Amino acid sequence: MKILMTTMGLEIGGAETHIVELSRELTRLGHKITVASSGGVYEKELTEHGISHVNLPLGSKDPRSLIKSYIGLKKLIKRENFDIVHAHARIPAAICGRLAKKLGFKFITTAHYDFKVTAFYKKITNWGEYQLAVSHDLKNYLIKNYGSNPDNISVTINGIDTEKFTCERDITPILTEFALDKDAKRVLYVGRIDKEVAHAALVLAENAYKIAQRHPGTQVMIVGGGTAFEQLKANAERSNELAGYKCVTLTGPRTDISSFTAMCDVFVGVSRAALEAMAAKRPTVLAGAQGYMGIFEESKLELARANNFTCRGEVIPDGDMIVNDVCALLSADKTELEAIGNYNHEVVKKYYSVAKMAGDYLAVYENCGSRMSERGDIIISGYYGFANLGDDTLLRSLIASLRHEKPDIKITVLSSNSKKMRSLYGARTVNRYNIPAIIAEMKHAKLLINGGGNLIQDGTSRKSLFYYTFIMKLAKKMGLKLALYANGIGPLYDKRSMKLAAKVIDSADMITLRDPESLELIKEIGCHNAAERALISADPAFNRLDTDPKWIEFVLAREGLDPAGRYFMVSVRSGNTLDGSKTSYDDRVVSELSRAVGEISEKYSLTPIFVPFQSEVDNDITERVQKQAGAGRIMSGLSASELCGILDMCEFALSMRLHLLIFAASHCVPMIGVSYDKKVDSFMRYIGEDKLADVRTFTADDIIKMAVEIIENADAVRSALEKKSEEFCELAKNDARLVIDMIK
Repeated sequence: MKILMTTMGLEIGGAETHIVELSRELTRLGHKITVASSGGVYEKELTEHGISHVNLPLGSKDPRSLIKSYIGLKKLIKRENFDIVHAHARIPAAICGRLAKKLGFKFITTAHYDFKVTAFYKKITNWGEYQLAVSHDLKNYLIKNYGSNPDNISVTINGIDTEKFTCERDITPILTEFALDKDAKRVLYVGRIDKEVAHAALVLAENAYKIAQRHPGTQVMIVGGGTAFEQLKANAERSNELAGYKCVTLTGPRTDISSFTAMCDVFVGVSRAALEAMAAKRPTVLAGAQGYMGIFEESKLELARANNFTCRGEVIPDGDMIVNDVCALLSADKTELEAIGNYNHEVVKKYYSVAKMAGDYLAVYENCGSRMSERGDIIISGYYGFANLGDDTLLRSLIASLRHEKPDIKITVLSSNSKKMRSLYGARTVNRYNIPAIIAEMKHAKLLINGGGNLIQDGTSRKSLFYYTFIMKLAKKMGLKLALYANGIGPLYDKRSMKLAAKVIDSADMITLRDPESLELIKEIGCHNAAERALISADPAFNRLDTDPKWIEFVLAREGLDPAGRYFMVSVRSGNTLDGSKTSYDDRVVSELSRAVGEISEKYSLTPIFVPFQSEVDNDITERVQKQAGAGRIMSGLSASELCGILDMCEFALSMRLHLLIFAASHCVPMIGVSYDKKVDSFMRYIGEDKLADVRTFTADDIIKMAVEIIENADAVRSALEKKSEEFCELAKNDARLVIDMIK
């Protein structure tokens, strides 16, 4: 691949080193890397490894610099036709984001730091359709402040080259250059000395004389430069004066950091610099501008990994904290220090290798889909963009299935919220009501997918049936092939609806149905030819989405829930039965379900997690059930993978929503269905599950009895589900294969 990395500059800093190491490793793997920035000390290292550097004023907010950078990047990208453009800072990301809309290239970003968010920065910042974050809390920062979709954010690491950062390097040149005593104890700090991030360096320089008083002859080395360097210099001079010798040496910015880590006895700092010192087996005090964790040891590993060794969110360090930790390490015996150093080295090797970091990036590069400006291949029509978690998760699974079979497939989705859906799913989108735009898409496409879900029905209204059949007829008129993809058919109550549905179903080139009852219905309405060609399949949601267990633990902890707790998931829906009678059921659901949920929670020490699937329909009744049950937590706004990841941790699911039942089956989680619609009954019968209640007649005791049977026979229930899940997953995959074969 040809990849362009853009960043503000290449001076000393964790993000800058991250980019250099990533570019080196990707180059070693055979990819062609170009870096664009305002330059800096790392330019030489890039060119030494065959990596091109283009100098643009990307580190400046000055309007003239921004314009110059925009023009320069535009020319560069058009000339080189990069496969990926990857921004590593807000200014380059803002420029590349504008260019991506104009030129249509694949654009992703990495968040290295939680920059201050203002209304202006929020407006101009563009994080791209796909993002990486170097810690889970930075992923949360993107979600909270910029509304990024969690499923489009991958968490990576600060990869460290353990062959480069080793204690075996020759340190003689450094000792000679700075006239250092080869037998002295040395303390090292490495990082940018900018006002926003230099707190620990300033504190260390200010209090270095205290270390010298307790351990005479100790030399403190501070490597880096920036906007706070003059203050750092003043602090160092004062410490030197109080110590009676030059106990603090300031080196300014350097690229030979591996030589400095090799010569120190104790390291003070955070983030990537701390990991580099740990790779060289150096005892490390974690202290930075965002917090303090003290001497790194095994008990602090999980917290350090969670905040990417930044100490983000911890107490801000003062001089005594740092001095006491440094002196404790300087006083430790050789055996203890060796044990600490060896453990640090193993942590870096296990969790922070540069090869793993490059692999994380390549996985994102390879899975970010086709260029979204390109038309062609497939149009997907369905109930998308209405903030319905079930249908939107179905769409994500459908797109993932198609891309698994053909990674470069070009997909357009017809959606009610086309701009948001584009950012959520990385696919080209068109407003589902913009007929001229849809016709323009159809002129380039090969096939229309209708699905998944129950789209051919008049239970909600005949208007939706008219819409979907119109789109299908239009596609056939425009010469596209038509695929009914894992459709549920019905209910169809009106004879005119049956006639309309029969005509369009017969015209389909591919028909897969998500349950046998849909096949029987198309026979009943006269689609005998279609019935002979139709295949019984499974909902696209049976294609399991990848989940990050660490992120799921973070989400639970963020919501005040114990990641090691015991849970069951509940989904309720407000409205009427879709059986032709339109019977309202809200009061009965609140009364019976809340009692059942409360008693199950209390008897088995299980916490209910309530998940509204569609806010405008589910929120009010969900809040009523949760309040009357007196237990649990409502978790709104979950992404597709977050829902599935949390579901994996649940002992069972209790749901009125069909798609939660489907997700539960695909993840082998036992389920209880509460049916308001025939599609719920059809699904439960199809997979052979009998834990089904009718919304018109069920009681709390019915639900409690089913839950008790599941809890007391959990292993047997899950074992049976595993066999069914594998079968249905294979059926769902086959639908994607059939579609790809059709467009080939």
